[in-house]
Amino acid sequence: GLNRPCDDTAAAIVTSDGQILSETNQHQYAVPRTARRYCAWPGSQQSSQAHAHVVRTTLEKASLTIADLDAIAVTRGPGLPASLAVCVAAGKTLAAVHGKPLVGVHHMEAHALMARMGSSLQFPYLCLLISGGHTLSIVVHDVNEYTQIGTTRDDSIGEAFDKVARDLGIPWIDAQDGGGPGPALELLAREGEPSRFPLPVPMDKSGTSTSPDFSFSGLKTRIRRMKDTREFDPCQAPGPGRRRSSLPVHSSTPLGEEDRAGV
Repeated sequence: GLNRPCDDTAAAIVTSDGQILSETNQHQYAVPRTARRYCAWPGSQQSSQAHAHVVRTTLEKASLTIADLDAIAVTRGPGLPASLAVCVAAGKTLAAVHGKPLVGVHHMEAHALMARMGSSLQFPYLCLLISGGHTLSIVVHDVNEYTQIGTTRDDSIGEAFDKVARDLGIPWIDAQDGGGPGPALELLAREGEPSRFPLPVPMDKSGTSTSPDFSFSGLKTRIRRMKDTREFDPCQAPGPGRRRSSLPVHSSTPLGEEDRAGV
């Protein structure tokens, strides 16, 4: 199976009973971290070589050849169009050259069904899907049979993480540590104080809202407004031995480490 919905290029060999014989994942950023955004096209120009590498490595790990495989599966979407195009082209080429059936796999369905691999989980089950630009909850009744309970009304939680990290000027972390702005924000937050700043809880279900949907744009906008208007006044005094971080002079000035962690 080949997978590249965004910036990861991956391959795996899986048996019909769900056993993973081997797998390889190559993480690749398409643009320098200073660009603060994903750009699929430069990455897709290089991903043909990445696909060749992960396929070769995955086969070697399992001590198999393509002739030993029964079919070629490939991610057909959703995802970034340029990345998906290269992935599908690689799958089509392998299938045509080696005379193997080609199976297109829905990206989110694969995530939903992964919970059953290596476990005794039975249908139906509740599944929370958080992947890239997706945040939704579904009931998985069977293969190709799903009921959506709720989804995001605006940004996905992953997008919210990335955008807030960029707004706060948090440096990206390297690929081996998770890569990108969102993981950098999560890592920094471990050092923060949850009560340092008064921020809204998106779609708070303890109040009057009964919707099963999600929403993160309000939280993202509130953080951006706090930064732009210099409202980063801690709601409690720093603890003993800690210094209060300086406020930004203007919106483009990076926040102090303590303020960013607190957010």
